[in-house]
Amino acid sequence: MIPIYSPKDNSIHSTSLGCKSLYAVGTLVSVMIINHPVLLGLGLLSIAFVFWRAGEMGNWLWYLRIFSVLALSYFLITILISNQGDNKLFWRITFEEIVFGISIMLKLVLSLSVFILFSLTVHPDDLLRKLGRKAVRSALALSIAVRLFPTLIKDANDIYEAYLSRGIPLDRGNWLLRWMSRIRLMIPLLVNSLERTNTLAESMECRGFGRPTRLAAGGGNNNPIYFFRSMNPTSLSMVAIILPSIFMLLLLTQMGAWGMKSSYTTDIGVGSNEVVLGILLLMVMAAPMVSPALGGGAD
Repeated sequence: MIPIYSPKDNSIHSTSLGCKSLYAVGTLVSVMIINHPVLLGLGLLSIAFVFWRAGEMGNWLWYLRIFSVLALSYFLITILISNQGDNKLFWRITFEEIVFGISIMLKLVLSLSVFILFSLTVHPDDLLRKLGRKAVRSALALSIAVRLFPTLIKDANDIYEAYLSRGIPLDRGNWLLRWMSRIRLMIPLLVNSLERTNTLAESMECRGFGRPTRLAAGGGNNNPIYFFRSMNPTSLSMVAIILPSIFMLLLLTQMGAWGMKSSYTTDIGVGSNEVVLGILLLMVMAAPMVSPALGGGAD
């Protein structure tokens, strides 16, 4: 069963759409500007607790299992093409390259986790409705992407089962042979995706999507505040935590305040600077867990 959105009675599902979007953007920004592997591991642990609080831990692990091949591929490619460090461990692989590869892999996993959390806790129709008339094209594109995300996973499973039913082994041999066998899934998956895209575009064109009269007649509220409608105390607490934390992270890492700079580090040591950045990262990524208590709400 492909995990998709299902309503749940907890603080994260009941948070306003604007606040969820702010959390997603803030988390992605934090992941992009922090490069220390220890801090990124701390962020992964934080978002795991958020999934647990949202009641989506099993669904998150299901998606991570699907994307594990992609994450490990990024790790291997990174350590093979990067050329840094002098502390060789084996062959031409250095300790610094492994640390760098772990950082890139954690960034990918965290970015995917943010999108998974957003797709599991936001109804696509709610997203399309709240963005309003002026952003209908962007809203529709994002809504379709959220809807087709589990469909793409289902297509991959169907193609995999079709290969097995025809007696083509994909799970035999060592891990490298299994990975190479899975590459066979990419071409039919790409063809199916292109066919679905073409069918969807033709259907929208037949229904007159994109004509000025249709867009002008669309519903929605043009007031940007509508995007943050029904901001409950939990949502307000999340905003109060995320915005100052993101500002401080940008100030420290991008503007060089207190001598901090954003760079890909191969040093896994933790000093005072890393402690400060770790606290700010936790404030951003763990905001959904602490905001109910600050807002006086409960699951």
